[in-house]
Amino acid sequence: MAAFGLSARLLGARLLGTKAADKFYVTQPIFYVNSVPHIGHFYTIVLADTIRRYAHLLGKTTKLSGGTDEHGLKIQQAAAAHGEEPLPFCTKFSDRFRELMIVANARPTDFIRTTDARHYEAVSQFWNLLVERGFIYKGEHSGWYAVSDEAFYTQSQIEERTDPATEKQGMFAIESGQPVEWVSEVNYKFRLSMFRDRLIKWIEDNPNVIYPNIRRNEVLEWLRTGLDDLSVSRPRDRLRWGVPVPGDDQHTIYVWVDALINYATVDGFPWNSDSQPSFFPPDVQVVGKDIVRFHAVYWPALLMAAGLPLPRRILAHAHWTMGTQKMSKSKGNVVDPFEVISRFGLDPIRYFIIRNGGIADDGDYSDEEVLVRYKKDLVGQLANLASRCLSSRLNPDLTLFSKIAHQQQAHADIADAPFRDALSALPANVSASFDQGEFGRGLGMIFDTLSIANKYVTENEPWNIVKSTDEQSRLRLQVVLFYALEAVRQAAIMLLPVMPDKASRLLDHLAVSSDQRMWAHSSFGAGWHTSPLPKPLPGAAQAKDLIGMQQCNITNLPENYQMKYYLYHLATWPHLSYVAENEQGRIVGYVLTKMDDEDSTSTPLSGHITSLSVLRSYRRLGLAERLMSQAQRAMVEVFGAKFVLLYVRISNQVAYTLYKKALKFDVDHTEAKYYADGEDAYMMKKSLTGLYPMEMDSMDF
Repeated sequence: MAAFGLSARLLGARLLGTKAADKFYVTQPIFYVNSVPHIGHFYTIVLADTIRRYAHLLGKTTKLSGGTDEHGLKIQQAAAAHGEEPLPFCTKFSDRFRELMIVANARPTDFIRTTDARHYEAVSQFWNLLVERGFIYKGEHSGWYAVSDEAFYTQSQIEERTDPATEKQGMFAIESGQPVEWVSEVNYKFRLSMFRDRLIKWIEDNPNVIYPNIRRNEVLEWLRTGLDDLSVSRPRDRLRWGVPVPGDDQHTIYVWVDALINYATVDGFPWNSDSQPSFFPPDVQVVGKDIVRFHAVYWPALLMAAGLPLPRRILAHAHWTMGTQKMSKSKGNVVDPFEVISRFGLDPIRYFIIRNGGIADDGDYSDEEVLVRYKKDLVGQLANLASRCLSSRLNPDLTLFSKIAHQQQAHADIADAPFRDALSALPANVSASFDQGEFGRGLGMIFDTLSIANKYVTENEPWNIVKSTDEQSRLRLQVVLFYALEAVRQAAIMLLPVMPDKASRLLDHLAVSSDQRMWAHSSFGAGWHTSPLPKPLPGAAQAKDLIGMQQCNITNLPENYQMKYYLYHLATWPHLSYVAENEQGRIVGYVLTKMDDEDSTSTPLSGHITSLSVLRSYRRLGLAERLMSQAQRAMVEVFGAKFVLLYVRISNQVAYTLYKKALKFDVDHTEAKYYADGEDAYMMKKSLTGLYPMEMDSMDF
């Protein structure tokens, strides 16, 4: 059985209690606001978002929670050290975490701060519920306390050793390595010891509830060693920055009890007969291995005490190192996620972090490895395969692919059958890994298959098949291109949870409709157009189109422009540039134009085609001709243009043929070293006189 309960074959087969079967709730841990985000936070954020997106592809209605943990002695002391009040101190760091989630394209459904009024109410009500059910009592507590961890440790959980920073002997927590001090105080305690056997049974009865197994075994070892009751408050005179204990203003609720309740707060807790949870309990709780004790022992015990349902799965991932060394500020090897996103781009970093990130074992970060993944996998395997097979020279007919898929399922050539079988088996194999939370393993399967696809293309040599004009060769060419692009289509759908932007754009290139992009459509041959592709109608370019125009340009052309150049055209000649959108609203073609010599009184006004681009999968639809026609008409009607000109590389024979034969441009002269790389250009020109009935001569004004 799939660990997440996500595979399409299992949908509706799991009992979700009172929660609707199509609801799926993923949680990030709320991040402590004592420092800025680092690559480990980014990994957690993207991993949780990847799980949510995967559940969505399987037809679930999803919820993703995230936020910041802002109470505790550590925050109180840090704010005082900076001469600030705690709340504004917390807000600065909280805003930075929220910004990272947005930049990472992993915005949670609900972002919570433990300083929110709704959370104070939820924590107070949860506390009262525990008191009413007899699980909270007041007593003296003594133990080894780590301020950094906000936690007490037993004698067996500490050790005496030398502090490498001060070279002095001291006591330290074995688990976290943080210094501890002996503390004796009167506070409130939670009867955690009562839940030892129930927790063990819960884990043993649900072998996948804690993953990976190494973390599950750690938790079971802790439990079998024995549980002491948990101190769940701190004296108010020592800790004021937190939620007060209801009815006792001399105590503050322990920060971890406060923090864990956030997962219920975001789903509307406290609940009553008029307000029921929509998504609770969480289906997957993503946490780092350093906080698994709090989520796999304290949290389920608190829920048992409150009579609430338990999380269905806790996914405790490993950490990140650099050069196999633990990251730390003192070593100067902490990776800033904002900086690496800026340098490498979001989706390539999302791919690297999920592909190389560890679940059981730590992942190791290096810029070099990011580039290796980018060049070897994303460019070398995926983009190269798509680019080669979508070229206008090979001219794949995407509308034939659905029919070809049915034919190949029934009977494939002996040389094609192994590749067909590999593609047919791929979605189930990948989902088995994704269901476990082993996304890196699943991505490996996808790119292994793309490697096979590239080898298939090399062996079948479609660039030679296209030279033959007989019917058999023509059909064989489309079969070869189908298999190659089917691998791309399947991969793009399965990559949507990890690389939502790049994968979506790749599916746009394949003209895959937005309603054909669920996980079920990753099956062999599904989702291809069965009728001629719709022909987008050009419309005047607007400011909102500029990013899409730039992306279309970057995708297709070697001459790329900064955004200010597009803005210059649109602001100066707002009537002259046009775009074409597909059914999903994506720009699949554009023409960027301007006027030359518009202030001259002696030279006839000429329009200038700065850039024309149409995505490969939307070529051969007459789209370039219609874009150019609209632009040329506007040049005549608005400015009285007599000519239109453009420049094209002398090596670009495909574009030259389009301009010469289809668009009726003639070469005026050759411009030496016109392009930045030194290549010459043809300056091509076309007369506009008499082409459009609405044209106006300058004397008409």
